Amino acid sequence: MPAPDARIRAARVIGVDLQTASVMHRLREAGVATILLKGPALADLLYDAGELRTYTDVDLLVRDMDAERAASVLTQLGYRPLVDDGALRGHRPVHAHEWSTPAGASVDLHRTLPGATAAPADVFAVLAGHTRTLSLCGAEVEALDDEAALVQIALHAAHHGPRSPKALSEVERAAARLPDRSWRRAAGIAEALGAAPAFAAGLRCSPAGTALADRLHLNREAPAEVLLKAQGAPPLAAGMDWLLRTPGAGARARLIARTALPMPAALRLWRPLARRGRAGLLLAYLSHPLWLGRHAVPSLLAMRRARRAAR
Repeated sequence: MPAPDARIRAARVIGVDLQTASVMHRLREAGVATILLKGPALADLLYDAGELRTYTDVDLLVRDMDAERAASVLTQLGYRPLVDDGALRGHRPVHAHEWSTPAGASVDLHRTLPGATAAPADVFAVLAGHTRTLSLCGAEVEALDDEAALVQIALHAAHHGPRSPKALSEVERAAARLPDRSWRRAAGIAEALGAAPAFAAGLRCSPAGTALADRLHLNREAPAEVLLKAQGAPPLAAGMDWLLRTPGAGARARLIARTALPMPAALRLWRPLARRGRAGLLLAYLSHPLWLGRHAVPSLLAMRRARRAAR
């Protein structure tokens, strides 16, 4: 008989699956094509019967042109965005927006995949050709097929690096379970997404993935931004790299000003404390100079190492 905490985790997963089926059904009714990226799709691929893959949110890819309709559907279902897209103008683009309900249900609405440099419309078009139908809580939903799921697994590891042991362990599982021929097809999909460097970097985050990347003769070179994420660099490092790649003194000055005194939306993205109502946002602003000071030097050193490695 499973332990009580195991039963609780299983019940939570079932709750997320019900939420996934419901949200995808409503989006489909509104004419919004969606692709399930993770959750039960990866559980099928990586875990044995009786093993539980835990997850707490829903990750969906939608076409860029359907983003407004998808947002309208989520709003009707009681979800609210963590930040509004317009409030992040001038900051680095994000690949997904988090939506949640007061009860704690959460949906990450992806416009693209992390590490993909192709246009979002092209990312969706490529992945729409690599889906399978998954039965979920009595409903049929579209999920990534095995090869496209391997791309998602590698890019997720590259995006989070050592900060997500689960992402790295799933690279290990996938490398052990799927044959090299499947990974070669996955590498081709990553190439079509403009994500080949991030795909290789994600594999190289784990020992089994590194051996696989070597067998596939994947390139070791990657942009500094990819290397920073894959190495789990401090939080300001990617922003410093973005600053150096921003053309024009005026644009750089504005970026520095937005970092020193960020908009509330940006602060909520960076600092979980800022998401705890008005009091949390105020505390995040008051502590922001200390936060910047604590991370500045480690981030600068990490950024310099990554830029040297990317040359």
